[in-house]
Amino acid sequence: MIVIRLAIVFVPLFILLIGPWPVDNTHFQKTDYAIQTQQYIKSITRNKNESPLKAGSAEVEITPIPGSPLAGYSARDPKENTGAIDKIYAKAISIANNNTNITLLSAEILLPLHELVDAVVLKTGLKRNEIYFTATHTHSGPGGYAHGIVEKASMGDFSQTQFDMLVDALSSAVLKSRSNMQPVELRYSRLQLTPEYAHQFIHNQLFDGAKSHNSIHVLELINTNTFSHLATLLTFSAHPTFLGRLNRKISGDYPNALMRELKMKLGGTTMFSVGAVGSMLPTGDGLHNVKTVKNELRQMNDAAKTLADFISTSLKNNASIDKNKLIKISSWKEKNTTIQSEIVPVLLPYPNYRITDNLRLSPFLVNSIFHDNDTFIHAIKIGKLFFLSYPADYSGELAASLEKWGDQNNAYPWATSFNGEYLGYIMPSEHYDMDHYVTRDVNFFGRWAGDYFEELSKEIISSLK
Repeated sequence: MIVIRLAIVFVPLFILLIGPWPVDNTHFQKTDYAIQTQQYIKSITRNKNESPLKAGSAEVEITPIPGSPLAGYSARDPKENTGAIDKIYAKAISIANNNTNITLLSAEILLPLHELVDAVVLKTGLKRNEIYFTATHTHSGPGGYAHGIVEKASMGDFSQTQFDMLVDALSSAVLKSRSNMQPVELRYSRLQLTPEYAHQFIHNQLFDGAKSHNSIHVLELINTNTFSHLATLLTFSAHPTFLGRLNRKISGDYPNALMRELKMKLGGTTMFSVGAVGSMLPTGDGLHNVKTVKNELRQMNDAAKTLADFISTSLKNNASIDKNKLIKISSWKEKNTTIQSEIVPVLLPYPNYRITDNLRLSPFLVNSIFHDNDTFIHAIKIGKLFFLSYPADYSGELAASLEKWGDQNNAYPWATSFNGEYLGYIMPSEHYDMDHYVTRDVNFFGRWAGDYFEELSKEIISSLK
């Protein structure tokens, strides 16, 4: 009888707290969490104040000392770095008009997380919506700047020294970029690569190359006093994983090499923010076909140089671009326009971390270890340009779909990943039943999470327009 009584008490308690629970495939359209989020988006007041643009930029070195932890691969063991291949940096570009001043911040780290973000916001004395956080997402950058079980696996043990160094450097870059603003003309280009040419640099790991995100976004800020490049921001969606887990030296991976090459060609500060990297890998050895780190470095530098040559040629001479490489250039420029920055709260479904096709772990357990049921999208509008920073490895396919929608709605969406929170991978619903770690092991919020974020993105842009 005692065993039966204990079973009556503890079996339901075990199921409640551990699982299994049935998988919830309820579509988001009529759920309370989606309705409340959409109501908030509709309440956003559009800023219509146009005025002349000005900008400033800064970069601060963040190369850590040997022996400090590396971030990027849970399988990398040990995680202590043995030196540096590259000097790495935190970079900031501030853009303002007479009403609003926002700073785009990217560091050569894996991703910003809330402890780091909160400390930078506090140290700068700015409001949260005044700093747009992203990263280059290098998998060979400094770690040790976040607490937690999941964070320790990919970033190593917490290091107060490394955390303080990053906070100081990121805060300094933000404030320096705001200290000497110059009048600028903003020039935006989206370089749409042909699938054949893009396959040299990026592929979709779910489809062996099909459905890759072939866009390169470029923002040039031209000093109207000197007619020179004050700063350039670019985004590409290939994961910075040319250097695999065998590499134990600090490196910015291909974004670092790409920024160096473009700085020589264009001048000014050159900043990289990783795009929608969900399922998007570089074409090369990287983690999956490791030979030697030397081989990986050669492939990385070759790819970066080729990309830099293509980008600089496209920007300077778009009338004579090789049609085998470029489908089209979407472009827009302005000296006088609106700026608006919004932190958009996003309510989420309960987690669906599957252990079989139809069963999941208890959402209470997943929430306690990983993430609560709310997050945000950071959206910045500069005229027709819409930056959207997501709390995840955001799907390249979703970003490509949003760009097509933008082409039809007189808007230029620009998706970046890693806004300061992390939800895992956000993927289209059509891939949910695939047996792949991207769609199962790191897809925490169910079948409809990707479609939900895509719909919210369209609604945000429509509200800000």
